[in-house]
Amino acid sequence: MIRVAFVGDRFREQVAAGSRELSGVEVVLPGETLAQLELRARELKPTVLVIPLEEVPEPTAAKLEALLDESGAEMAVVVYSYTRKAVVHELLAHPRLRPVQGPLSLANLRVQMLQLLVKDILAQQAPETRLVACPRCGTRVEERALSGRH
Repeated sequence: MIRVAFVGDRFREQVAAGSRELSGVEVVLPGETLAQLELRARELKPTVLVIPLEEVPEPTAAKLEALLDESGAEMAVVVYSYTRKAVVHELLAHPRLRPVQGPLSLANLRVQMLQLLVKDILAQQAPETRLVACPRCGTRVEERALSGRH
């Protein structure tokens, strides 16, 4: 399941409405401050952080990368209204940061998280595998690979 942490009040009403755009998504932080997220990051274990750019102090990309590393999140969606072009380019240079010009609806947020949602669905559908020793050569292989060559 994708776990999303929202920073700020921007999404509080949309999240409270519990729209269908949040199906398959668990909201672990419905709209707190960046400081609260930093304190609880390891405990919450979010997959995605949704952060308004105005909540992030300078230097922006370095701070967000550190927050991703600290929390274990795979991606941060950074919502901005107006900012310098250089700031957007700085964010675009980091593959785990997704700058999105607001307002951001939950449907658009879902599109931004599509790669993670598909990855999550495929992980749930994948058969459970375990490593076993091949009876012929002793090599550790997935159990399902023993039916063919390895």
